[in-house]
Amino acid sequence: MDRLVGVITDPALSFENWKATVETRMSRAFTILERRDRDSLPQARQLVNQMVADKLDKLSIDPDPVLYPVNIEVDNQDEFVTTIKVTSLDTPVFLYAFSNALSISPAGA
Repeated sequence: MDRLVGVITDPALSFENWKATVETRMSRAFTILERRDRDSLPQARQLVNQMVADKLDKLSIDPDPVLYPVNIEVDNQDEFVTTIKVTSLDTPVFLYAFSNALSISPAGA
C-alpha cells in the first residue's frame, strides 16, 4: 500500500498524534521484518494481529453487525502494478481483513 486516504473523525485525536502512533507501530513491525530470519514474518503478523485485537477491544461496537456498501475498483492496466480503490463508510478493521484476504489468496502470492 502506498497511499491511504481518509478522514480522522475523532475530535480528540490530532493528526500529529495519529501520525506519531502509526509511525511507531509501523516501525515496530518493519524492524521485525528487516531481520529477514525465518521467524520475522510470523512475529510481525502476530504483532499486527495483537494491535488489531487491542483496538477492537477498546471500541464500542454496535451488537447488530452492519456491513456498509463497498465499492471496489481494480485497475490492472500496468503489468507490474495493480491498483485497488476501496470506497465505503468506515467499518472497524475492514481494510485489515480485506488486505489479509488478498495476502492469502493465490493472486496475492
